[in-house]
Order: sequence, then structure tokens, then C-alpha cells
Amino acid sequence: MLTLHFNIQFHYRQLIHFGTNTLVKLYGERRNAYEHEEKARKAEKNVQEVARQNETLSRRVTQLEQCERELKPWKEREGKITHYLNTFTKVMA
Repeated sequence: MLTLHFNIQFHYRQLIHFGTNTLVKLYGERRNAYEHEEKARKAEKNVQEVARQNETLSRRVTQLEQCERELKPWKEREGKITHYLNTFTKVMA
């Protein structure tokens, strides 16, 4: 009877030890999962911010291309315009 009591007590101690270790591991895994979820949320926010910036820059590029198309004819005639202005100032002097 004494050995049976000792064996049962020994098994309970093992179960308590196993349960305690398992609980510690579980809490550690939960903490790791929470940290990974936080990192994922931060990464998702960064991705969204970069996407917004990309869209803003794309719109700005489109605007600049439109301005460039509007200025192109004037740039092509810049030499003639400068020549005529120089000639006009010489005539007026």
C-alpha cells in the first residue's frame, strides 16, 4: 500500500510538473503570437502608407506629364522667340 501511495504521489508530481511546464510554454507561445500579430499589423500599415504614397506620386507624375506636353511646343519655339525678342530690343534701342 505504501508503494502504491508513493507511486501515485510520484505520478501526481510528474503531472503537476508537466502541467506547469506546458502552461509556461503556452504563455510563451501566446506572447510570441501576439508579438508576431503586432509586427504583421505594423507591416500592413506600412504597406498601406506606401500604397498611398505610390498613388499620390503616380497622380503627380501624370500632372507633370500633362504640363510637359503643354510646354513642349513653347520649348521647341524658344530659340525663335528669343531671337525675335533680341531683334526687337535692338530695333527699339
